[in-house]
This record gives sequence, C-alpha cells and structure tokens, in this order.
Amino acid sequence: MSAPRETGLDLDAIESRTKLATPGPWTFGEPLYGENRFIVAALIRNVIYPATNSITHGTREVDDAAFIAHARQDVPALLAEVRHLRAVAESLRHIEEAARAYVAADRKYSLLKEDRADEDEFSKCNRELEDTWKQLCRAVDGPSED
Repeated sequence: MSAPRETGLDLDAIESRTKLATPGPWTFGEPLYGENRFIVAALIRNVIYPATNSITHGTREVDDAAFIAHARQDVPALLAEVRHLRAVAESLRHIEEAARAYVAADRKYSLLKEDRADEDEFSKCNRELEDTWKQLCRAVDGPSED
C-alpha cells in the first residue's frame, strides 16, 4: 500500500465554513411573484433568505443555482465520507505493516529451520513469529474495547 495521497483538503476549514453558512435546508425554487426567474434561498422560521439574485430560466445559471442549493446538504455528507475513508485507509496501513512484519518473521523462521539453527535462536525466532502473528490479528480485529 502506498503512502496516503495529499489532497490539500483542509477538512476542518471546510467544516468551519459549512457551520458558518446559513443553516439548511436550502432550496432552489420556482419563479417568485410569477416572474420567469429562480432563486437559491434558505428557509428559516418561514422567512426566505435569498443567497443569489434572481436567475433567468433557461440559462446555465439555473444549473449553478441547483448546485449551490444542494451544496448545503452535500458538503457535510462529503466531509463525513472523506473522514470515514481516511480512517479506513489508516487502519489498512496498520494491517499492511503488521502483515509485512509477519512475513519477514516467517521467512526468517523458515531459513532457520532449513539451516537447522541452534535451539535458542530457533526458539527466539518462533516467539517473534508468534508475536508478529498476534500483532497482525490485533490490526485486523481493530482496537479492543477493554
């Protein structure tokens, strides 16, 4: 497994901006007052707070407005998903490290067995193999809840 890719995303800063934004739900609504124009707005206690000027129907701005309105729900969900995936990647790195240590200990054990190493060296290597196996099992199982 390779090192984590640095994305340059400052999740805490993004989350902070999200928390400072007007609470949702944001909406992308139908024309106001019978006009052929749309707005993006937050509805708070039955009062509409426009986030954009009115947008003419049939322009690209309509797609932009829909994107902006959905960002209020999408950004927090994406932040949660990125944090979850980063945690999964970190746990996989621990598993990889433990697996590499076990494979190295197993190779050493096999070589000593072939060379008919002395009993002390063989016993020490066997303990190392058992320890790395336990570390691998703990990495796979995750932290205990003792």
